[in-house]
Amino acid sequence: MDNVDILGRKVFFVTPPNSLVTEEFLETFFAHGYEVYVVENDDGHSMKDKIEHIVRLYPGSMIFCYIDREVAGVDWKGFISDLQRAHGADCLFGVVHDKRADEREDRKIKEYYQFEAGVRCGCVPLEKDNKVNFDRFEQIFELNGALGRRKLIRVICDESSFATLRIGSMTVRAKVLDVNMSHFSCDLTGKNIDFSIYDKVLGASLIINGMHFETDTVLIMKRDKSGVNMHIFMFTQPDGTPELVGEKRANLNHKLYQVIARKFKIQLRSSFD
Repeated sequence: MDNVDILGRKVFFVTPPNSLVTEEFLETFFAHGYEVYVVENDDGHSMKDKIEHIVRLYPGSMIFCYIDREVAGVDWKGFISDLQRAHGADCLFGVVHDKRADEREDRKIKEYYQFEAGVRCGCVPLEKDNKVNFDRFEQIFELNGALGRRKLIRVICDESSFATLRIGSMTVRAKVLDVNMSHFSCDLTGKNIDFSIYDKVLGASLIINGMHFETDTVLIMKRDKSGVNMHIFMFTQPDGTPELVGEKRANLNHKLYQVIARKFKIQLRSSFD
């Protein structure tokens, strides 16, 4: 589990209610550094097969099953008990359910899944206020090391991603290698321009997987890696404060979550081939 300690845990909600796991809900978790995905009952593969593929592809993950949705061939009590017995050493399982009008019913659900089945991420009764639900899940994620040692999720950029950087009278166009919500790296191999650490680059123009925006940046690191002259820049505001804000931040967060969510869907689909 060394990778979990460093990279954290991926989180999966299995057949969650649409009222809970909205696009905003998922993207807010991403902005906080968590990788959170949805597993739907939406194709020809059984839910059991899907989860077993997730366990194999992403060991150490946290998997929350929403038990108030009917799924063909799934009896949630037996299904989750079997998963816990078979894969409880590899992944962390939890249960999500609608909050019952009678608190005794909530206690019965908790007693079965947490104490009899042995799920380690507990039972979460959903409130009508999604902010309460978000805070509760974030606490569970934090307690179980879902962040690892990283603070933000790094996304590898596609071949269309470039940065146009100007310093003094010189301009350079460089391939963007990866990006997160605070930094990006680019390849300046063979470029006839010499940046110094802490050089400010005002109005840098970036294209990240098809999304264009301009921002101020500052160079914080240079290094050679496998023959690549890598320069790492930090996003800044006009006053030098180190972060993106407002619409730029929201748009980049949306774009980066789209990229990792698409990658997950492709990986899961390919695992059945």
